[in-house]
Amino acid sequence: MLARLLFGLRISLLVGVAATAVALTIGLVWGSVAGFIGGAVDAVMMRIVDVLYAIPFIFLVIVLMTVVRTQDPAS
Repeated sequence: MLARLLFGLRISLLVGVAATAVALTIGLVWGSVAGFIGGAVDAVMMRIVDVLYAIPFIFLVIVLMTVVRTQDPAS
């Protein structure tokens, strides 16, 4: 039972670490550009972030699923 738990934990931790790394990279680049350039570019970038925060996450996922089509592995 412990071996199964550790095997499942390994995959879950990999997914969590990968998601965190992607979010950190996007946030670091986005914030660096906004902070370095500043002014009107910073204002526009922050309004985009405000819009993304205003949209519930599940709606964003649904829109992404309809826009990004993947091939069905059963086909």
